[in-house]
Amino acid sequence: VYVSNFGTVHAYQATPSAPTASPTAPMLPTETWVAGQHLVRGTAIEGSLGVARFDRPKTVDCDTVTSDIIVTDNENNLVRRISVQGRVNTWVGDGTRATLPGVTTSAQISSPRDTAIDPSGIAYVVETYGCTIAKITAAGSLTTHMGTALSCTHGNGVGAAALLKNPYGIVIFGTDLFVSESSAYLRRVLVSDGTASDFAGSGVSGCLDGPLGTGKLAGGNP
Repeated sequence: VYVSNFGTVHAYQATPSAPTASPTAPMLPTETWVAGQHLVRGTAIEGSLGVARFDRPKTVDCDTVTSDIIVTDNENNLVRRISVQGRVNTWVGDGTRATLPGVTTSAQISSPRDTAIDPSGIAYVVETYGCTIAKITAAGSLTTHMGTALSCTHGNGVGAAALLKNPYGIVIFGTDLFVSESSAYLRRVLVSDGTASDFAGSGVSGCLDGPLGTGKLAGGNP
């Protein structure tokens, strides 16, 4: 399990509680430092382990094609990759808080918050303050997959017409994307043809079981 921690990325691996423990012994987490420096925020620096710097990395994910760790470097407005050799490189973004399609560092991404990576290595990234979902190919080409930059309101539709109000989290289930809108108190589903529709919630903050339009959600991840 990989965890972002202020200015660092850590890994936790379950290991036996003692070298002689039986197979039924409880598993205890062992922490391993992966990259960055603890409690040190910084402008993005490329490099290995302690040389690299992050500024409030929010989430980490794994690209199963390359085994790289993908990090949303939120305050630096970048998406970073940590290779299996332990080197940190910027995958997408130039550090500007804006939404601009492009390739690798010619693209701009606004406060990346969460990622979901499909089996082919394509990443879908939540831009919370840009109010969009970005799509990044394995080659680092960024396009806007859902929403219109800075049109931070709620609206169903296809592609740019599917408006988002401060998206927060994202997961892939099958071929569909599920997105949470922290300010709209809704969960959305984006199917493979690019059509977005409401999935759960009523648009009112709360915690209440019920069908779409009646149940209430309190924001956060999907």
